Amino acid sequence: MKKKSSMPSQLAYRIEYLTRLYEVLIMVGLAVTPLLVIGYLVTFSSTPALRFVNHGFHEIIITIAALVGGFVTYVSWRSYQASGEIFLRWLTVGFLAFTIIYTPHGLFTRMADHNMWLFLLYGPVSRIVLLGCFMYGLLQYGKPAENVTEVTKSSFWWRVLILCVMVDIGVAVLAYSPIASSFWVRTPMEIGAIVLALSGISIMLIRHINSPLMKFFMIALVIFAQVPIAFILAKPWEHLWWLAHIIFAGGFFIISWGVSRALLTTHSFSLAYSQEQLMIDISVHKAAKEALQYEKNRIRAILDMVGEPIFVKDNEHHVTDANRAFYDLYDMDENSVIGNTLMETVPEHEREHFLKTDRMVLDTGEPDIREEELTLKGHTRTIITSKVRFIDESGRRGLVCSINDITERKQAEAEKVLLEQQLQHSQKLESLGVLAGGIAHDFNNILGIIIGNCELTKMNLETAARNIPKIEAAAERGAGLCNQMMVYAGNAPLTITNVDMVVQVDEAISMLKEALSQNAVIKTEVSGEISLIKGDVNQLYQVIMNLIINASEAIGPEQGEVDVLLTMYKVIAGKTFKDNSDQVIPAGEYVCLEVTDNGAGMDEETKEKIFEPFYTTKFTGRGLGMSAVLGIIKSHAGALQLFSQLGQGTTFKVYLPALLNEHNMSDKENSSTHSVSWKGNGTLLLVEDEDNVRSLAKEFLEILGYTILEAVNGEEALEIYKNNSAEINLVFTDLGMPVMDGYELFEKLKKIKSELPIVVSSGFGDTEINTKLGRDNVAGVVSKPYSLDKLREVMKGALL
Repeated sequence: MKKKSSMPSQLAYRIEYLTRLYEVLIMVGLAVTPLLVIGYLVTFSSTPALRFVNHGFHEIIITIAALVGGFVTYVSWRSYQASGEIFLRWLTVGFLAFTIIYTPHGLFTRMADHNMWLFLLYGPVSRIVLLGCFMYGLLQYGKPAENVTEVTKSSFWWRVLILCVMVDIGVAVLAYSPIASSFWVRTPMEIGAIVLALSGISIMLIRHINSPLMKFFMIALVIFAQVPIAFILAKPWEHLWWLAHIIFAGGFFIISWGVSRALLTTHSFSLAYSQEQLMIDISVHKAAKEALQYEKNRIRAILDMVGEPIFVKDNEHHVTDANRAFYDLYDMDENSVIGNTLMETVPEHEREHFLKTDRMVLDTGEPDIREEELTLKGHTRTIITSKVRFIDESGRRGLVCSINDITERKQAEAEKVLLEQQLQHSQKLESLGVLAGGIAHDFNNILGIIIGNCELTKMNLETAARNIPKIEAAAERGAGLCNQMMVYAGNAPLTITNVDMVVQVDEAISMLKEALSQNAVIKTEVSGEISLIKGDVNQLYQVIMNLIINASEAIGPEQGEVDVLLTMYKVIAGKTFKDNSDQVIPAGEYVCLEVTDNGAGMDEETKEKIFEPFYTTKFTGRGLGMSAVLGIIKSHAGALQLFSQLGQGTTFKVYLPALLNEHNMSDKENSSTHSVSWKGNGTLLLVEDEDNVRSLAKEFLEILGYTILEAVNGEEALEIYKNNSAEINLVFTDLGMPVMDGYELFEKLKKIKSELPIVVSSGFGDTEINTKLGRDNVAGVVSKPYSLDKLREVMKGALL
């Protein structure tokens, strides 16, 4: 079946090939016909040869030739002016030179009997100049178009005219010279014309110049190559001599026909089309048009499938095209949209804004993408508009625009934020619930120590020196537990200090041992001397707590183990060492906290999502704020690695930059070495509603050298200050009080005297104080409970 279907196409190809071959043979036969005629006349002419001597007829013929030559020159020049084709310029020069040089051949017809060479020599000279110009033009064929105006400004055409006149004069001088009749004058000219014509043919064949008009140009060159043969063989006025003129005229008419076709079509010899090529191009154009229509339909289908409204506007803001989603958005059909600006659908107060952004994109070419409010059908919608400029082939500008309605997405995002806040709050409450049992157990132990030692002291005052330090230590431990709860609740201040991770790990484990399930055994190991790190002790404490709680929960009800390891780790420069997000960890010394459990482990999906905000898998642990943990580590210039396999447990490694040049003493320890000899002076207004707390604070402050005025609430304190403002130089106030709290008192005292130093005491952490009062406005903050040494440091700093 395939062989039969191919036979018609093969036959058509063979017929087409034979037809083209026949066409070539006809053209070759036509081109060499003059040579056959010349051969016939030379061979079969009578002797002597027939002559036709008629000066008037010759003059008429040459006049017609000059007029035709002038007309063809003008036509060729017009085509050159329109196209700038270099080949056409040299055709024009050839025609112009031939006409000017050949014209004297007719003018001096009647001089033939007196000076035959003055009559004859203008013919071969004009032909050799013509073919020389054609030859040079062929060498320039195919080059880019030139600037016609620049050529004219260069006086090119005037120089051509002058040269032609000089040639005419030179031929006249040669005709009257003794060598005019020599064989080596006229004959070499004719041979030169043959050589130029054949050279032109060779150039066309070598360069494969075969455009439609150039094929006729080649036929003309073949004919021109035969003309000199006739002139060499013939004598003036013989029939062969007249035939040579006719042969040349035939070649000239063929080229002049090509020039005329160029003017009437493309103004170019190289771009002119044959009827066959036009038919082919029409077929190609038709196929391209069908392909373009198919592509338009395909793009239209794609755009209509896009849910996002897309439309096109011209330079005057009229809509020229739009997709189905755009029509649906405005609830309009194509006839109502295309050609209109649609400004009537936009509220009047919004129109100027949209026109302004359109004009900006049209003028600058910079795309515009923005989120804005748009009123549609009486409802305000949140949209993202995108506008991009385009320029078509004629230079007209337009806009491609899209509208993305994100109203529902914005609402969903707001709902998501609210849900995340609720989830975060519930997670915090859940984690606090985990700690509550352990904290209650610790507080009972602390209270037991305090109550027991107080009983022993009352029974025997001599044991006071031994018992009181125990009471102080237990009270400090209770204060530490409160502070840890404040950290976990997010109310502790952010303070960058030198932190001893060994101490923080010990405190965290001590607090968690009673709170966590007893089936999870917590083991610690410190490998070598651990350097201090720079950071916020409360945030780092939260990281330790979260990792250990998660590890314990991952073990579940089975017996398991949580291993906590502290070690030093050096990242060597030049060696790639990456964190869990595939980021390179910088070279340097790090304190490495490693928390490992032998619990459920994680699959790949969980490992990829665990650090996403609020992601949780509480049924297997690991849900307790890992995004927050990672954020704290990053804020401390640290890195985190995660290793886990389902059913084989999990390991978290936290790398925190070590302080290698710091003395290995934390700020907490260092603060205890400060001098205890400092004392203040002056009158201090003490405001505290709790009698026992106020009494203890009064004794501490009197020991520090202050004269004390007491108040039990803010209103009483304000009255005392107004009556004694001249002598009071410092205020020490609680915040949570009846009648008037410390915040209101602070504001009113500052209004009376803005530079008055006010020290604040609170049991609710520094975060709320910094938010409501501003840390820079407060002279000092002391958190309850406080010791004399701690109070001394705060009071000392308040007066600096």
